[in-house]
Amino acid sequence: MPWVTDLHYSYPEYAVADTKNQLYVIDQSKRRVTRINANNQSSLILKGGEKKPNSFFYALDLAVDSKGHIFLLNHVMDDRGFNLIREEIQEYDSQGQFIGLIYQQNYSEADHKPTLVQRGKITGLTYYQDRLHWYVVDERGIQPFSLANSNSITEVESGLFYPLKGADYLIADLHPISLESFVYSKKNGSIHQTSFAVDGMYWTEQRYQAPAQAFSIAPWGVAVNKQQTIFTLDLLNQSIHPLDNHQLNSAFFSGNQLQASRPETAFFNYYHFSIAPDNSLITTNDEAVIQWSQSGLERYLTLVPYDAQLLQSHWLAWVSCLVFVVALSRLLFFGVQLLIQHSGQVFYLSIATIAAVSISAFVVSNMIIPHLTKQYEQVLVEKLSYMLQTSPRLVDAELFDQLQGLDDFQGEAYQKIYASFLEGLNYNQDTWNESSYFAIYRIINNRLYGLMYLNGSIGMMHPFDWLGDDSVYEKAQRGLIATEMTHDISGEWLYGVSPVKNKAGEVVALFETGTDLYAFRLASQKLIKDLALQVITILVILVLVMMEMIFLYQILKQRFNFVTDKVAISKVGDFSDVQLARPLNFIFFTAVSMSLAFIPLMMSGFYEPVAGLSKDFLLALPISIELFFFGFATLISGYLVPSLGWRRLFVIGLLVVLVGLVFSGLAWDMSSFCVARAFTGLGSGISYIGLRALINQESRQQARSEGYSHFYAGMIAGGNVGVVLGASLADLLGFSQVFYVAASILVLAFVFYFYGLKRLVYIQPAIKAAVEESSGIGLTKKVEVTKRSALTIYLRDPKIWLFFICLVFPTYLAGTFLAYYLPVFAEDQGLSIADIGRLFILNGLFIIYFGPPLSRFFKRRLGDFQTQMLGSALWAASLIIFAATGSLWGAVVALILMGITEGFCATAQNEYYLEMPSSKLLGEDKATGYFELFSKIGETLGPIGFSIALLLGQQLGILVLGLLVLFATLPALLFLKETSTSSNTPSKASIL
Repeated sequence: MPWVTDLHYSYPEYAVADTKNQLYVIDQSKRRVTRINANNQSSLILKGGEKKPNSFFYALDLAVDSKGHIFLLNHVMDDRGFNLIREEIQEYDSQGQFIGLIYQQNYSEADHKPTLVQRGKITGLTYYQDRLHWYVVDERGIQPFSLANSNSITEVESGLFYPLKGADYLIADLHPISLESFVYSKKNGSIHQTSFAVDGMYWTEQRYQAPAQAFSIAPWGVAVNKQQTIFTLDLLNQSIHPLDNHQLNSAFFSGNQLQASRPETAFFNYYHFSIAPDNSLITTNDEAVIQWSQSGLERYLTLVPYDAQLLQSHWLAWVSCLVFVVALSRLLFFGVQLLIQHSGQVFYLSIATIAAVSISAFVVSNMIIPHLTKQYEQVLVEKLSYMLQTSPRLVDAELFDQLQGLDDFQGEAYQKIYASFLEGLNYNQDTWNESSYFAIYRIINNRLYGLMYLNGSIGMMHPFDWLGDDSVYEKAQRGLIATEMTHDISGEWLYGVSPVKNKAGEVVALFETGTDLYAFRLASQKLIKDLALQVITILVILVLVMMEMIFLYQILKQRFNFVTDKVAISKVGDFSDVQLARPLNFIFFTAVSMSLAFIPLMMSGFYEPVAGLSKDFLLALPISIELFFFGFATLISGYLVPSLGWRRLFVIGLLVVLVGLVFSGLAWDMSSFCVARAFTGLGSGISYIGLRALINQESRQQARSEGYSHFYAGMIAGGNVGVVLGASLADLLGFSQVFYVAASILVLAFVFYFYGLKRLVYIQPAIKAAVEESSGIGLTKKVEVTKRSALTIYLRDPKIWLFFICLVFPTYLAGTFLAYYLPVFAEDQGLSIADIGRLFILNGLFIIYFGPPLSRFFKRRLGDFQTQMLGSALWAASLIIFAATGSLWGAVVALILMGITEGFCATAQNEYYLEMPSSKLLGEDKATGYFELFSKIGETLGPIGFSIALLLGQQLGILVLGLLVLFATLPALLFLKETSTSSNTPSKASIL
């Protein structure tokens, strides 16, 4: 909220400092990273806790280089929050923008083992001596890695492998001393320094060993300052000491010193620390970030105010959001008013149905899911109670008496205890225990100490301050079994504690088991969202299909009545059999649009590098080829209509598309896939012109316009249904199988064609002379010359070329954002193919429902030419909005604005073009054919232009495209002018 001026720390866990004395802090159970400037103001916030690209889930470690770049060790857990599925080192710039991954390790089910339960292999992330260092620790030993930044070239270097059996259990912490040397602490209380020997092996020296058979000192974390002095943190005494001559020197920092300096400070444990470039120490407790120097306390920060820039950004974000919401609300309100004025009963019914079911789905899901969550939590409590009662009985409690000092870590007694509890959980192999951890504690001198964890992440005397207020641990110490839900420094948990008793009935240890609730709550929230989205998506599809079925029923019923009553064509008004093109077009475009959401993604699966061609260019190639062949087919088919007729042309197109779809499913590499898409585009263009030729047979102007309206309505509805259906099936069946389903749907188009359009009665063809003149049959040589002259005039008209280059091509370039770039970007953001399909249908709905009323409104108020100018500006604004945000929400806003813009701009372009003198001279049919050809050229060049622009980077490249679209309108604004506003053939966006 912008009115909140302070940032409060919630369980700060780890902090480091940079050369400007700025602190970087991990808090909120590892789900937030913040920066504190030298004036003790919060100047940067990175929020995590989400499993999406370019963000982090859990920040386990942190480092900052001399440029202020932030490096995070990100852990991503499975849906149960139990097993680690990915760990990676991420780099962010000084402004918090994600740069990329430095290092990554993925884990499959085969890798699942106790040491990867809520824990990984990467550790020791540190920026030291102008290099980033980290270590991969496994059961074999330690593998050092480092990265140096010089001349903008980064390269990860691996050091000499250090063998150490069982290192994943033994190692507590690591820190580099130099490129060839590092120091590490072990959980048995020893500290070791390693260096390269001359023979390429490691030389190791033990720098410290805690007293044997005594729990008086427990060294844990290690760090090294610029003078290569080693420091270690003593868990038992809450102190940090320098090492000297194999001994711990007097404490540089301790909890007692802090309380002496700041008496109001409560008692806390300290687990992590780092050394700042000025040799001060940075540590944290449960409430504050602490900086301590030779002079004493420098900082104790429980909260910090936001700096001016962060406050301004908060206010700017809220104001911008408010302005956008108000503007969008006014636009939607305006659009809805126009819809109410021009729409019929079916629209009202569909909108009411969608709204009612959407609200019901949201309300019901929010009622059911929390109820199921409570039931799930109750089942977990019952399961925990069972394990809490049975597991302690499986261990020999007398073994605990043999654990007398840190050197007993991983000893025989320790391993037997560990093995007993692990066997009690059946190694997490069953559904009842697959997400359950265990931990063993002891209460000594009224303090709680961890003895062992399932993942081996703690030593034998790991202190916790969880006693007090009759906690579950104190109840277990009294012999009771207790459970609770809690939120602490390590996360959100549902767990229970029970006593472990020896033969005498004495409580010798406490057994804890539980599960991570945060990951489960995330999964529940995702389930609610997915459920609502699925219901809404299915509902929208059903409404679209229902509207098409209602239309088909009405048209067939009306036609049946006319035929039964033998009504003459002169008495049927605007009714025409050409309206049957709508359901046929709906089926056809449902089939050919099913792959629209994933063509670039499928191509990426075939991707192989090609010399001289970028990956983005190759991913765009199938779409470009398909669109090119579609445009080519529309031009050639226009000349084939007189000789073949619309029926043969349409059937030929269907057969070619069928071959393309089947071949697409069988494709095995990039070349075969591109050839398959060429067949699909070629057949689609042929059938498209075939159906247009059917409508052109109708000579009655109003009936013909009505036929075109229904033609495009069926095409848009089919395109939306196809995209969503194909995207949903792709998640279930895979990409290739969707093409076979599309081919099956295309067969329905054959069936409907043969039975629905077998005999056309109510079409009034033009007189023979007019038909011959428009089709080219029986023309005299003089007429042919006139046609050639008209084409020459058309092609030589600079205004025609100015129209296409400055208005049409740029808008198709911007529209490529939806067809080409959005699927790739959305997948990178973690969206499923089904979610991508929903984005397409959202765009389509804005075209279908807002395009017609806005078209009529702007045509009356602005005229076609000014409407085009407005549309071009909005196309550019869509790209610029996304470029400014670079986020998924920015992409959603862009596609909504593009849908609204396409709805009225495409209409204005089509009608303005047909009223241009050269277009009129050429004739409407042929001018339309050339418009389709040039449009497809624009669509073909769009992905190529996008791929070239992306070489500049995602946001910069798309910003350049947006500015290009905007400035391309200037020549048109100067040299073109308004024409008459009449149009005989409405475009696809001008109808509902």
